[in-house]
Amino acid sequence: MSMRQALRGRTRGIAFQFRGRDSLRAEGFELFLLWRKGESFALARERLASLKADPSAGRAPRDHMLAAFEGMESLVPRLARIELFNRHEAGRITVTPLTLRDEFPADEEAALHVRRRWVETSPLRRAAACALATLEDQGIDLGGVVLHGKRLFGRRQPERCFVDLGWNSFWHMGRRLDAGVSWLEVMRPHVTKPMDALFIRPVPR
Repeated sequence: MSMRQALRGRTRGIAFQFRGRDSLRAEGFELFLLWRKGESFALARERLASLKADPSAGRAPRDHMLAAFEGMESLVPRLARIELFNRHEAGRITVTPLTLRDEFPADEEAALHVRRRWVETSPLRRAAACALATLEDQGIDLGGVVLHGKRLFGRRQPERCFVDLGWNSFWHMGRRLDAGVSWLEVMRPHVTKPMDALFIRPVPR
């Protein structure tokens, strides 16, 4: 952390929240309108430029934190943290952090599915391959896996595990967990960096 800070300096970031407006207001967040439909983007840029940093502001504490998020909390969107935290605290899920094995799955049909679906330079291709290889290590039958919205082999078996790449399908997570489907979230697909993931399993009721 100290080396990264020395290289880039103490820069301030801006987080854009696209959903969950009512919940943010309920928690006391002050919202600032940047743009509404029909307005020019130039006006949005003017409004953004008008925002001034508070020189006395410190780093805000992370809320809704689980041990599984430690060291990778910046990769978990706030709404996802809230959802997973509440389910975990209610005893409805387990959350396990994983660093995915950087290989293609041994199952040749699954490997072919990945190669046909994404070009070689796509970070999603590497993320998908790593996820399936890791699921094989976990003893998960790939016949029941849905990969980034698509079945690997058609409807051979009931859905058992959903693999999501980059929080693309987060809004469907709750429904699947409630149905007893496990969820593997590859949080930041990348061509070269280590692939971090959360393996979320529903607790049988």
